[in-house]
Amino acid sequence: MSNPRKGQKSRILPLLGPVFALYLLADAASDRGGLSAIAWAVAVVAVALTATPLWLRGLVEGEVRGARRTAALGVLMGLTLAAGLGPLGVSLTRDLTLAAALSFSGVLVLDLGFRVPDVISRRGRALMIVGALASTLAATAAVLPPFELWGELILAPARLSFAPPAMMLGAMGIALAARLFRRRFGSTPEALASNAWAVMGLLPSFGAGLAAMLLVMGETLPRDSVWVSALLVVAAPILLFGHITAIDSRRRPRAGFEVRRYVAATFTMALVAAAAAFLYESLPRDPVTFTVAAALWWVGSVALWRGAQRAVHRLLAPYGGRLLDAVERVREGFREVTSLEEIAGRVLPYLRDASGDRDADPVLWVVDPGREARIDAARNARVRSAAFPPSVQAVFEETPGRVVVAREVHAVVVRRPERRALSELLDAQEALCVVPLVAAGELEGALVVPRGRRGSALSLEEIEGLRTLGAEIAAMISLVTARDRAQRRVGELAQQRDGLEERLEDAEIELDRLQADTKALSAGRGAGRRGVDPVAYSPAMRALEARIADVAPMDAPITLVAEGGTPIDRVARALHRRSNRAAGPFVVADCASVTADVAEAALFGDDDHPGWIRLADGGSLLLADVVALSLGAQHALAEALSVRQGRPADGGASYAVDARVIATSRVPLEPLVEAGLFDPELARWLTRVHLEVPPLRERPDDIPSLVLLALDRSCRVLGRDPVGVAQGALEVLLQHDWPGNLRELQHVIDRAVAACTGQQVQRGDLPALVPRAARSAQDPLDGTYAELERRVLVRAMKKAGGNKSEAARILGLKRTTFLDKLRRHQIGKNAEDAA
Repeated sequence: MSNPRKGQKSRILPLLGPVFALYLLADAASDRGGLSAIAWAVAVVAVALTATPLWLRGLVEGEVRGARRTAALGVLMGLTLAAGLGPLGVSLTRDLTLAAALSFSGVLVLDLGFRVPDVISRRGRALMIVGALASTLAATAAVLPPFELWGELILAPARLSFAPPAMMLGAMGIALAARLFRRRFGSTPEALASNAWAVMGLLPSFGAGLAAMLLVMGETLPRDSVWVSALLVVAAPILLFGHITAIDSRRRPRAGFEVRRYVAATFTMALVAAAAAFLYESLPRDPVTFTVAAALWWVGSVALWRGAQRAVHRLLAPYGGRLLDAVERVREGFREVTSLEEIAGRVLPYLRDASGDRDADPVLWVVDPGREARIDAARNARVRSAAFPPSVQAVFEETPGRVVVAREVHAVVVRRPERRALSELLDAQEALCVVPLVAAGELEGALVVPRGRRGSALSLEEIEGLRTLGAEIAAMISLVTARDRAQRRVGELAQQRDGLEERLEDAEIELDRLQADTKALSAGRGAGRRGVDPVAYSPAMRALEARIADVAPMDAPITLVAEGGTPIDRVARALHRRSNRAAGPFVVADCASVTADVAEAALFGDDDHPGWIRLADGGSLLLADVVALSLGAQHALAEALSVRQGRPADGGASYAVDARVIATSRVPLEPLVEAGLFDPELARWLTRVHLEVPPLRERPDDIPSLVLLALDRSCRVLGRDPVGVAQGALEVLLQHDWPGNLRELQHVIDRAVAACTGQQVQRGDLPALVPRAARSAQDPLDGTYAELERRVLVRAMKKAGGNKSEAARILGLKRTTFLDKLRRHQIGKNAEDAA
């Protein structure tokens, strides 16, 4: 919350100066018995100067450097004029005010000279204040009547009254010297431009003050003379105006031009006034002759004014005004160019001339398309393809629209190593600066201004002129290169169109091929199984069908246990179709297809994939071979089923789990839990409801129908007419125990159909099959793959005498792999017990 008393104080303080000035003017008027016309003019200027805080309120509130001190300087200068109007030695208030105002004005002028617009020294402020106090006391003592101090009669010399003016003039002289030599302190172009305004205010005011003091000290005029005040009334506003414009950043770009114009005007007026005073007595009195003389006088004055402007421009403009003149000459008639070669031919020769070196090499770079323009010895433009320098591109992106001065880049390269490439490029080009060419916010190119023989730094006036020229060049480049860009883009679009047409033709060919393959494969393996209930004529399958009908409406997770080769997906689909989630999605996820490090991401999703559970939202999720999931993923799935919440693997926001899980396994889960190969919590969720899908050897009544279905699929896949099966072949198929289940049956039928030459598959078309009755119990290859692997492990353990390392060596397995297989088959050290 703002302080209202502080706001009230800030409104009252600026009025104290004018009020006190009016008091001093009233006191002076009473002592003089009234004010003359000149005195009234001085009084008006004095009151206006004391109101400086009101005029600078915006700059003061904006915390502009030097604004408060400049406002205080205006108040003190106004009080000096107001106090100096009355006779000295009459009013102690006026005398003390005059001495203090002059002394502390000098302090402010000196302080501003060293700290505004940039700081070149922070020392001496305390010494300046002490000097101001001393000069104030000395001047006060000079106007006081004799007084006794410690028994001694004190009578101060009258000369001490000149201490405040002397201090003010000394401060102005020192401040003027500091500003004239400010370039030696490494000031920036912006600071030097502001400094020029202050110099322009100090020079005439210092001269007027010095003249007033010499007149008074030479007793030509008394100190309290109105003419002395009139002389000071000219110096004070000029001094204040110079400092006000110095702190106003808006006036910086025109500082050099205005200073030169004022110098030329002052020189012209001084010469005209001197000539008028010298020739006054010889002027003709005849009206006609006087009129002709006045006209000639006016023409001569104008010619003198223009000559003074050119001379001052050559003397005071940076580097003799060569670069400023070059910028102006380039801008004249610049709109007549119609090509990049003409732009380069119009701009670059003038920049070479401005450098003062005939061998200087100005450069024009264009961004898009990448071009580089230079001029040869005959001043003819040469344009070639070249990439825009990356170091220049980087600095323009960091400081858009700013002229890159080579001296500034070299100064910061130690602190900013990333500028080294740019510094080396500028050295190689012998560049004074690089001007960005920006049009409508887009970088069109860059203009390299050569250094040549120039040793002085760029001024703000030159930088602003180059920036303006850069904007005009960028606009012309944008227009000139628009045609080239349009043609290039048309070519690129034509190439893209041709490429797209080729890709479209390839896609149409691929689509035709895929459609043909789809028609062929639609009759192949698995096509007829989708959406069709499994064959169920055998008692085992009818029992499974009844069990499916019972558990399908339940929403609890279900585990399907089946041997390899059993089409368990049809059982899972039957569960889904008969459940309350039949309208939702049915997602099949192969758990063995993901590695342990991405298993959780596959289940719950991440930034790249939504996850199986979210894909099955509102439906059923078939986790095929759930045992293949890592233990971490199994534990995370168990937690998700318990709280009905899932969280992505990358730590995103959790979401509700609304999917029925149907898990499949080739072995029961309980032994895996006991062996530490399956998460117990997940096993408890999945084993609440479980179904065992009977293998094909327990379904002899279903084999004839399954054989016919397999024959139909094989014929469609192989592209041949349908065939039947002979009774003898069917008997062979019925006698086989099918350890590979339906997958093995389909493979046998595929080979038989391929070998068949008649209308029926005969016994001889079948591959060799071992009948169930003829299979020996001692056959080492009898049984499933899991049973065979168990036998091999037990035999190795027996042969190694229970030494697991030796048994692993016998089988050629790593010890860790061998131990993992032992745990999976629950084989202990005593192999005989395991057998």
